Amino acid sequence: VVHIELHVDPLAYPGIAPLDVLAAIERGLQTSVTELDDLFLSWVLIVDLQRDMDGAAAEALVRELAAQRDEYESPIPHLSGVAVVGDGEKTQSCGQLRGALAVAKELGLGRVVTAGEHGAKDRVAEALDLGAQRIVGGLTALGDANLVLQMRAHRLPIVLLPTEMTATSAV
Repeated sequence: VVHIELHVDPLAYPGIAPLDVLAAIERGLQTSVTELDDLFLSWVLIVDLQRDMDGAAAEALVRELAAQRDEYESPIPHLSGVAVVGDGEKTQSCGQLRGALAVAKELGLGRVVTAGEHGAKDRVAEALDLGAQRIVGGLTALGDANLVLQMRAHRLPIVLLPTEMTATSAV
């Protein structure tokens, strides 16, 4: 049994529509399952929204992809969430993505935010405010007892990536 939570930035492929990028990944994973009888593979797709992305464009992308997910015989039935990712976490707010995250919530998609990995604990507070269901990074929040209590009250898990955090000197 293998489960994959695959993060994809569908805008990273110039000239290819975001839906086509995700549909191709879905087809590839489905082909793997079909060709390998002894492999039980499950997966979900999480669309990465770059931290510096325009808010209106992000909201439109989330609406477009969620609408496709809900179609009969959808090309992207495993779309399960969105994630705010990208460099600049130390200095750049992702507040402009509030609308996209609200749309994701409204449409039943999960919400992940990269925050607090590189010394900006206020980004963890921002992620809470934006309705994140999971935070990637978040180590800096551990130095703020009030923030830890808020995270606990929201039952908000932190995902730690030891290799990445070591490579980027976050730890």
